Amino acid sequence: MNLIAFILGLIRGFLRKVPVGRMFRRTFDWRYFFRIMRLRLRSVFRKKFRRPILLLASVLIGVLRTLPWLEEFLGGQERLVFPALLQYGLISIFLFLNRKKPGMIAVLLGTLLNGSVIAANGGRMPVDAWIGQFGLQALERVLAAPHYFLATGDEPLLFLADRIPFWSFGFLMVSLGDLAIMFGIFRLAAYLPRRIGRPRRAAAVD
Repeated sequence: MNLIAFILGLIRGFLRKVPVGRMFRRTFDWRYFFRIMRLRLRSVFRKKFRRPILLLASVLIGVLRTLPWLEEFLGGQERLVFPALLQYGLISIFLFLNRKKPGMIAVLLGTLLNGSVIAANGGRMPVDAWIGQFGLQALERVLAAPHYFLATGDEPLLFLADRIPFWSFGFLMVSLGDLAIMFGIFRLAAYLPRRIGRPRRAAAVD
């Protein structure tokens, strides 16, 4: 779902101020259009972020948290909270350092919300049992994931858990934090193609 938000944001950023309704008219300047697209693509790769190593480390820890043998390796389910705290701590620092970029505050807020409920539940995210309404396969995915568990209703901070039905190439449950993160990712992705400078004719579009 975050990938979809990112792709939609990129599309929004690349087509910003482009007269889409006139693209298939004979008078549309395709040469100028592709020149602008090339400049905006170049702008995506010119954007700089502070301490990207923190983001990379957080992603790697997030991957480790999905591995079924991690609980046994750490010596008990109660210790799953430690890699979760490390993951969310690192990503929160990265987001705070880059908070001036569009969308980052929303992503940071969503991350803190998700991190809070996960930390309060021993390093795992509670998922509303209503997910069973989406079919046995959706339920089995939750049961098989070591970093999720079915909520019984007594979990702390349950209002921040995955309780909101959502569709993303299949039905799933998301949290309030997930929605904030998706909104922030969309805004950030829409910003990436934007040119920082306004040289020459490109200023007419950017």
